[in-house]
Amino acid sequence: MSDRMPPLTHDRMTAEQKAAAAELAAGPRGGVKGPFIPLLRSPQLMSRLQKVGEYLRYQSVLEPRLSEFVMLIVSRQWTQQFDILGLVGYFTTVSMVMNVARTPRPADAGVAPLAPFPP
Repeated sequence: MSDRMPPLTHDRMTAEQKAAAAELAAGPRGGVKGPFIPLLRSPQLMSRLQKVGEYLRYQSVLEPRLSEFVMLIVSRQWTQQFDILGLVGYFTTVSMVMNVARTPRPADAGVAPLAPFPP
């Protein structure tokens, strides 16, 4: 199977794409990967979405571990493997990641209010 939207090489990018890629690489994500590969074909959209995501992920009012837990729940609900695999490091077991859509019982009382299931 071929990759329908492979990463763009630097020499094939427009000036606007190069600027958007450089901005993304300079931020906390460190590069164009995952969903940003196809989004780079529309650099203005990619830049705007990236800023929303950066705000939600890195500048949230929630403490980082709770913010990551909420993102894990949403990623699992929508079966977003890229995000799930990126978030596994925040938790002690992969089983919590795999069971988040079933009825897990978080051991940490601090995350219980954020979970989409009854305690």
